[in-house]
Amino acid sequence: MTVEKEDSSTTRACDYLQSMSRLSEEAKTHLEQALQADEPSEKDFHIRNVLQADFGPDVDFDD
Repeated sequence: MTVEKEDSSTTRACDYLQSMSRLSEEAKTHLEQALQADEPSEKDFHIRNVLQADFGPDVDFDD
């Protein structure tokens, strides 16, 4: 029996799905609103809210 090693893209996809499942309902709502928004500035607003809520104030988004 041969065990195949997961490739890095599969690992990243699994990590992404696990992190999404840990998002708060508020964060999920902001992401849904970002997807529905037409204005880039409104999309940016919602995405920044998610990042700041989940990663905290230590993240510098302007770099």
